[in-house]
Amino acid sequence: MTSHPLFRQEALDHATGRLDGHVLLATPLATWCALAIIIAVLGLATWFATTASYTRMESARGWLVPEGGLARVLAGAEGFVTALMVSEGDHVKAGQPLARIGTPGQNTQYRATPRSPSRTGLVHAPLDGRVEAVRVQLGEYVAQGTSVAVVAAGDGLVAEILLPSHALGLVEAGQRLRLRYDALHLGHHDAQEGVVTHVSSAPLLPEEAGNGRIAFTKPVFPIRVSLPAQWVNVGGRSEPLRAGMLVTAEVARAPQTLFESMYQTAR
Repeated sequence: MTSHPLFRQEALDHATGRLDGHVLLATPLATWCALAIIIAVLGLATWFATTASYTRMESARGWLVPEGGLARVLAGAEGFVTALMVSEGDHVKAGQPLARIGTPGQNTQYRATPRSPSRTGLVHAPLDGRVEAVRVQLGEYVAQGTSVAVVAAGDGLVAEILLPSHALGLVEAGQRLRLRYDALHLGHHDAQEGVVTHVSSAPLLPEEAGNGRIAFTKPVFPIRVSLPAQWVNVGGRSEPLRAGMLVTAEVARAPQTLFESMYQTAR
């Protein structure tokens, strides 16, 4: 007895066969546009990072000092201030009286008996200059060696900036630096531009620099910066500059690209 297959051979061939050819997936036009935009943006960002440059600013601290230095006038003996002959801002000549101090001599009860015999001593200016500060008041009792006044030699002030060692190569004589004063609230356009007149080649150790006003942890190099004026514009009014004012100088570093900056930051 001959057995016959359940399905015809043609049906079996059709079920097990496969189509010949390649599968084509259609890509929408929007996908190609988005891909082109992404590639263009990445290319533009790479070009900008490797060609665009900017200048970083390095800050250095310091203060204003008279061109000829400061002279502190001290009381030669103890006593009461019986007269003040000058005020802050006055110009004085060497030897000019600044104050008179009545000294009690041998009477230790001078405070309780002001009519006791006394000697009168004058305090004189040691040099020509400008009175930057008067440290005592009329009638005040002062001990020997007390600071009576501070006289600035000469008429002009300069900025003494203490430059970090890593920024020493960025500054040279004749270079302009932007100066900002801590005591004055200056806008961007009100800051002064000074000119570097001297760059010291001898560093100051941290304990030598700062004079107790600014803390340093590494050696610094003093530089002198001349000022364009002895006053600065603050909100439309002129404010005189004074010795001892703290100042910040902005030093421009060498221009670098964004790629260089990011590489240095990542290191």
